[in-house]
Amino acid sequence: EENVEVLRKINEMAKELNPKSYLVGECWDSEQVISLYYKSGLDSFFNFPGSVTASDGYIINGINREGDGLVNYYKGLNKNVELAGDYIPAPFLDNHDTVRFTSTKSYRNSKYQYALLSMLNGTTFTYYGDEVGMVGTKQVDNNVRIPILWGEGSGDCSVISGVTTDPSKRYVYGTVSEQIDDPDSFYNFYKKCNLIRNQNPEIARGKIELVVSDRETDKILFISKEYNGSKIGIIFNFSPYYDLTIDIKQYGYNEVVGQIVVDNSEKYIGELEDGSIKMPYYSIAIVK
Repeated sequence: EENVEVLRKINEMAKELNPKSYLVGECWDSEQVISLYYKSGLDSFFNFPGSVTASDGYIINGINREGDGLVNYYKGLNKNVELAGDYIPAPFLDNHDTVRFTSTKSYRNSKYQYALLSMLNGTTFTYYGDEVGMVGTKQVDNNVRIPILWGEGSGDCSVISGVTTDPSKRYVYGTVSEQIDDPDSFYNFYKKCNLIRNQNPEIARGKIELVVSDRETDKILFISKEYNGSKIGIIFNFSPYYDLTIDIKQYGYNEVVGQIVVDNSEKYIGELEDGSIKMPYYSIAIVK
């Protein structure tokens, strides 16, 4: 209660100085406790129950599990909104106190995890370096705090105190400058996800409804989001292996207006002659 009162005073002071100020709080605890902290009036609190720290995290555990992941992710979509109530959800995947979510074992899995984060309501947060696929464990704290490798001639740090392994191995997907020129890189995948999110304000602000969940294959999730009288459909192919086809016209949608595909250099979402769309594995379609 005392923490909430202090945060309430800080929030009031900030809003007096600048009514447009945006404050984000950190409460590493259960959903019940975080909900209590929102009584302070802060605009957002980080959604720790949805991050890599949570044993039942709906994004991390949704990868490569097909049916289970589909159901868990849909529940997580709604929990993310319910946790913040009338305030702004603040979902994220990792930070300086956790392992990094990116993996050396599966480039595709790591990409799709960020794609799933980018479809959540609220304001998403990225821990520096995740956008270029940095990896790191918490065996040594500095392993998740190493500097960005910008590229040749950019003033990179070559010696990092406290890191037990070769720093270059923490950048298994290349430096920033290398990834800028690679259309299939982590960096450009992040840009694509954020572009789709910004082009469709319904993603961050819309009311969520379930359109269809494919109970036969348990690989497709189809939801809608409505904001200010505008509605979009968001279709997820959770399969890590298979292309799937879905008839969007039977649900009142006519065209694909945005797409996120993990293997975007080789795959894309195609519209078929009968009005259906063919979705590659690990992809998301925005339809209207």
